[in-house]
Amino acid sequence: MKKVLIALLVATPLIAFAQPDRGSYQEHALERMEKNLELNEQQKVEVGKIFNEHREQMQALRDSTHEKINAVLNEEQRAKMANMHEQRRGKMEHWDDADGKQMKKKDRKDGRKNKAKDSDKD
Repeated sequence: MKKVLIALLVATPLIAFAQPDRGSYQEHALERMEKNLELNEQQKVEVGKIFNEHREQMQALRDSTHEKINAVLNEEQRAKMANMHEQRRGKMEHWDDADGKQMKKKDRKDGRKNKAKDSDKD
């Protein structure tokens, strides 16, 4: 049971990262659908509403999950978990490009390789 809870706690920030708070996933998905499916304006609006509803449901699920997990943890564990979340958020901020948009996984890896090469020069 503990392993499941830990896995959920670790995965939850990743799920949050994939959410459209920054707009990238939904915007790109809607753009692809518009282009590939030739959506009309009404369809774009409806699909956008569906994406927004999904985002709200996912946020509610994340909040509920956090509350339930926090109820199981003691005070020290909750503090450690909060620290883990902050560290994860800090790492995710580095995944943004200069415009604040999420970089593709491939580009993030390339960026890490470049940083490693730069640090080797020091």
